[in-house]
Amino acid sequence: LAEAERLLRTTRRQRGAGAPSCLWLLTDGRTLEQPAAPAAAMHVVIVDFDDPLRPVGRCAAWAARWQAEHRMPEPLSS
Repeated sequence: LAEAERLLRTTRRQRGAGAPSCLWLLTDGRTLEQPAAPAAAMHVVIVDFDDPLRPVGRCAAWAARWQAEHRMPEPLSS
């Protein structure tokens, strides 16, 4: 996330402060860390790849804490 924040800040400097920026975080939520939301992202989407057989359910809370959009991945069709 530190690298994402750095890249977002660099992009904001290059494109201007008003340029849209979005961070998509793909995670299963299996971390005990509670990092701060990247300040340089105007919009954050957390895609929840939690194990449906043994869910820990942290992604929705993480998204709420960050005021981010919370999404579940759509199954791949064959």
